[in-house]
Amino acid sequence: DPSLTFDEIFEAQVPSYHSLDLGFQYRFSTRPFDGRIGTSISNVYNRVNILRNRYFVDFTTTPESVSLWSQTGLPRVVNVFLELQF
Repeated sequence: DPSLTFDEIFEAQVPSYHSLDLGFQYRFSTRPFDGRIGTSISNVYNRVNILRNRYFVDFTTTPESVSLWSQTGLPRVVNVFLELQF
């Protein structure tokens, strides 16, 4: 009778998610155009955030083994932009 005992690995919660995002822009007007220049930074302090956990059970081993795979969010991302309107 095959059976699998679920251990404390399945009782763990995903850690709290936290990310600090900042953005700045400067509007300007000079002839012959108007525009904006700016930057944005996502995940400013580069925290590793776990979005979800997946568990894989290997039934080919005795006893069965459970592997954990965690999907993480993006690291720090910096964007710079320039918009011109003629």
